[in-house]
Amino acid sequence: AASRGARPCRTHFPCGAIALFLPEGAVRADGRSRRLGKAFSPEELGLAAPLPEALVLAAVGIYGLMSYAVTQRNREIGIRLALGAQMRDVLKLVLSKAMLLVLIGTVVGLASAYAVTRVMSSLLFDVAPTDLATFIAVPVVLFVVALLACFIPARRATKVDPLVALRYE
Repeated sequence: AASRGARPCRTHFPCGAIALFLPEGAVRADGRSRRLGKAFSPEELGLAAPLPEALVLAAVGIYGLMSYAVTQRNREIGIRLALGAQMRDVLKLVLSKAMLLVLIGTVVGLASAYAVTRVMSSLLFDVAPTDLATFIAVPVVLFVVALLACFIPARRATKVDPLVALRYE
């Protein structure tokens, strides 16, 4: 809670209450320090807010791309199945192609992120510009999201009827 007699700030919150949102060892608006335990600042929460939407957007984009790729390769997949390919072989084929694209994108993204760390270091709060946990966790989460997004089109590719695929066109 805010201390007694806290004056209102421009944010319409008592100045002492702002310290509740700041990380451990933060200095309150009235100048006194207070150990509050590890928490996120409003700025950190504001930057983290669009992350779920970004993951959903990435998943929808990857799903759409892979769905289109499977539709384009429908005839090839039908021929493979007609010649005796197992469903797991087709699933592995589609997923391996998709994961190769995701891997290339991850490597390019990590290289770009590492290159921009000097510019971004002034915007980071309590995090090193080359934080190893971040550089590991983000690609792992994106890789899992991409795998889940690719699985639906890959599973649909295993359901292709060879006769329908060969008769098409």
